[in-house]
Amino acid sequence: EFQRISGGWEKLLYHGCERNGRKLIAPMDIFSMLRGRRYEEASEARRAWLREFDNFTFHAALVEIFSCGVESPGGAAWQTTDFAAFGMMRLGGGRVSSCYTLLFSTVLDWIINGYEEDQHISVGGVHLLQALMRIEIFKRKVGFHFDPLRGLAKEGGKVKVCMKDGRSRVFDQVIIGGRGGPDATNITPVSHVTCVGYDIEAPAGNSSATVNAALFMITKQKFWLDDDIPALIWTDGLVRELCCIDIESPSGRGACYFSL
Repeated sequence: EFQRISGGWEKLLYHGCERNGRKLIAPMDIFSMLRGRRYEEASEARRAWLREFDNFTFHAALVEIFSCGVESPGGAAWQTTDFAAFGMMRLGGGRVSSCYTLLFSTVLDWIINGYEEDQHISVGGVHLLQALMRIEIFKRKVGFHFDPLRGLAKEGGKVKVCMKDGRSRVFDQVIIGGRGGPDATNITPVSHVTCVGYDIEAPAGNSSATVNAALFMITKQKFWLDDDIPALIWTDGLVRELCCIDIESPSGRGACYFSL
């Protein structure tokens, strides 16, 4: 059973599928386009998927693809028990079932950006990275706050973070991590330009960072592209997962996500 389900999933990843008479390019082919810097082709291929499944959850899209289509990838249509079995397989940082409620676009972007392929396991953790970060934080006298947030507002060209106890802090930029949406990473850098009374409650309530300890860090450039560093590194140290994320144009800034 698992072999048949896995075969259907691989067929979808590497051969795509047909939807309403249109061929949807395989996600791994879109991944190859991005690696080859064929960004316009990749963008159009991605949009074709979103035109069909933009507002679908990952589970709902799988049902449409494997149960309701003219021909299911891999041949046989999936039954209810097949989706339960597929949910036990791994995708990203956990079981597939943990991704079922995410938007399909989120999982699609995870795949086409290479986070399922460009992975590395680091035995012993990433201690040097952690040490350098501690030194930099100490130099800058960075403050840590563990109080619940109430909202964001503009103040003097910067972003004011308002806490529930009435205190506030002002920053150049704030990162909001949330679930769902068309962005590849569900990370929204908020500046004074985009921030107008931003309500923190909804994204914070849906963010995986509210369940797992996590740290986001904006980088000046995507250093991992030039140095051929894997986009996703798993470790057995304090930092369990290091994910390098593309949030702007190829020459723009990047972001790193540290899961503890």
